[in-house]
Amino acid sequence: MATPRLLLAVALDPMSASQRGRKYGELVGCLANEHVLYLFRPADSSRVVGLGNAPYTQLGWGPAVVLALFSQPKILGANSPKPPRVCKQFGQRNFSAFCGTDKLSDAKAAGWRLDKAALSTSLRREGKTITAVIQLGGVNYCWPVSSADFAAFGQELGWKHPSSITSETEQARCVRASGLPRPGKIKLKLEGGSVFSSFVAPNASPEGAWFGRTEPLFYRDPDL
Repeated sequence: MATPRLLLAVALDPMSASQRGRKYGELVGCLANEHVLYLFRPADSSRVVGLGNAPYTQLGWGPAVVLALFSQPKILGANSPKPPRVCKQFGQRNFSAFCGTDKLSDAKAAGWRLDKAALSTSLRREGKTITAVIQLGGVNYCWPVSSADFAAFGQELGWKHPSSITSETEQARCVRASGLPRPGKIKLKLEGGSVFSSFVAPNASPEGAWFGRTEPLFYRDPDL
């Protein structure tokens, strides 16, 4: 599926009266990379004189109802990956915002300056701590675990070793600490009385004394 143009979003007024005065606006998003859409709630910018629809027309933002047309998986509140940040002076105020990776050249041509480069997710494949991976919601959810815990619980809980990530697309879809999607968790009481708790893959069926399993969380597109 071809990527729809985010300029469709211009038809929706991002600075509507219902948003003015709010600390944060409605959910929007832009491309963190070619394979992942990054969702966020922007701070209210209605008082930034001269900004207007620039985040939508120049930085590649789109509201959730438009992003529903995109085939890329969507992540909310993730530490990585993240789109680049750009900034531009509007009167006495320096305004900084996320910019879709596909719009960075256009943004620079419109007078925006690169503030922070795009952030990707790094994987640790060996050592005392490695990256565990669970596939869900079209992304690879990643978090650090001890090599000992991976050896003891990884297979039963459906964790994948980071060496299983071999393509650029799989790497681009590696996500760390997202609010959505997010795997469910499960607990196990260990000898000595301590409790081990970690993420569990949706299709895993651990046996034995595991308890307290929670459901995974997924982003749902709004109805069109």
